[in-house]
Amino acid sequence: MEDVIRVTGSAAEAEADASASAPAPMAAEELTDLRLRLHRHSYRPVPVLGAHVAMKAAGKRPMMKGWETVCASADEAEIARWTTAQRNCTNTGLLCGTLVGIDIDVLDHQHAHRVTCIATEMLGMTPGYRIGRAPKILLTFRTDEPFDKIQTPEFHMLDGTVARVEVLATGQQFVAFGIHPDTKAPYRWPECSPLDVPLHELPPVTRERCAAFIAAAET
Repeated sequence: MEDVIRVTGSAAEAEADASASAPAPMAAEELTDLRLRLHRHSYRPVPVLGAHVAMKAAGKRPMMKGWETVCASADEAEIARWTTAQRNCTNTGLLCGTLVGIDIDVLDHQHAHRVTCIATEMLGMTPGYRIGRAPKILLTFRTDEPFDKIQTPEFHMLDGTVARVEVLATGQQFVAFGIHPDTKAPYRWPECSPLDVPLHELPPVTRERCAAFIAAAET
């Protein structure tokens, strides 16, 4: 747990340096290879609009019509086709369902750390945690019984930012690889990424445990 907490602080410093010059989007062959490797680890990749595109929600939004259904059943041939058919989608998300994302969308450093501690105490440690804009953090788990999204209300913090904690579940996605639209730096997996840890090796959670966590986070 201490390693998870520590990394959100160090990432904030690294982010300032990385944002000075945004890296170029991943080359087409690399992008296809990345998505196929994710698929072979039982994840469902999602093509997401690249942060370089001048459009609302660039960097975070899938553009494909019916993407939830298409990505849930896409085979390797379909995934390889996206590099051309979705050429502006140079970020890559992961479809949730059996995959669960605990999204601690909190910019206040102290509160982000507190909620991360609560998550690891109630749900367990996970080797797969992603950082986009520190101290925000997303923790990955799996479930054998997919359920719908659970979230806290929005909280308006004293520094003017808005905070929310979400359990991303069936029919949703989160960006796993690519360029963050705010930091202009790559999303990072400080310990293990989905390329290292197959879905079945993530720690399991249930809807009941996630609901209890959300209640605790709200409190």
